[in-house]
Amino acid sequence: MVQSNEWNGAYKVVTTIGSAKRGLGANYFAYLSDKARDQLGIAGQAVVVRTFDNGLPPRGPEARPPQMRARCQIAKSKWEPGDDEVRLDQTLRNALGIRVDPGPEDEVDIYDLKRSGMRTLGERFCDWLLRRRYLFMRVRKADPSDMEKRMVRIRPDSFRLLGISSGEKLRISHPAPLEGETGGPFEERRCTLQAYPVTTAIEERQKSSSGGLYDRYPDPMELFGVSPDLGSIYLDQSAREKLGVRTLEVVRVRRADPDAFMQQIRSFGLATAAGAIAITGVFDIGKSFGTGLLVLGAAVVVAAAFSIFNLRASSYGSPE
Repeated sequence: MVQSNEWNGAYKVVTTIGSAKRGLGANYFAYLSDKARDQLGIAGQAVVVRTFDNGLPPRGPEARPPQMRARCQIAKSKWEPGDDEVRLDQTLRNALGIRVDPGPEDEVDIYDLKRSGMRTLGERFCDWLLRRRYLFMRVRKADPSDMEKRMVRIRPDSFRLLGISSGEKLRISHPAPLEGETGGPFEERRCTLQAYPVTTAIEERQKSSSGGLYDRYPDPMELFGVSPDLGSIYLDQSAREKLGVRTLEVVRVRRADPDAFMQQIRSFGLATAAGAIAITGVFDIGKSFGTGLLVLGAAVVVAAAFSIFNLRASSYGSPE
């Protein structure tokens, strides 16, 4: 465990040994001591921020230093870290560009994630009902052939993990400072885009042209030295600006549930409608307009239940 002689406001990252009991939704966790949690005043969702020096002055419209940001759940571990330390899940460390064995120089800041009570409750309920899976993905610039289209490209194996098929929509989010703020607290920016598999030609083109952080195709391995790295997501400029994210920063991705639900309803809708018509025709239950509506309503409920069950089943694996 890394020890520090004087706490300077940032938390030193140490290796995770043990985890909290995980709930539905597949959250990623940051573990703090009781004193650190009380000091921060954060008991739920937070944003972990790592600012790093890549040897170049900040560029871009915001002229902010390079940062890695990742959303997580603050939790307590039986292996409690020191008051100036934080234990991060491996996925969080990868997202922040921190090696498997963190060094004394690996420090992060932790900020509150501002959300309404209704949004928090709605997210928890949908995580439980639909058994969502979230993935962190590293942002890469879209290939010229994909620019100015409402689409993204991800690795083919990510479709199975997210429970979607090619052409279905993803919900993409990224924490950004509240308007007028330079640091924390943060809010989440979101967008919904169709997803398609990245081609081998696009991957090879980006690898062969890789360079520094501010080049067109920067190389995460060269900058962070983290292996294996997160999967990539290829976003065009308009999507990156909407999310407030830059190349090699991290977004949080899940399937777009309304779109997935409507596709499931369309699949079951025809069968349930045909079943409703057959029931009213075969059984002596009255041929009134009201009876027809009741049968059709029951068919819709059955179709919705099957759709939700199918969405839950499409999430690869089960939550811990």
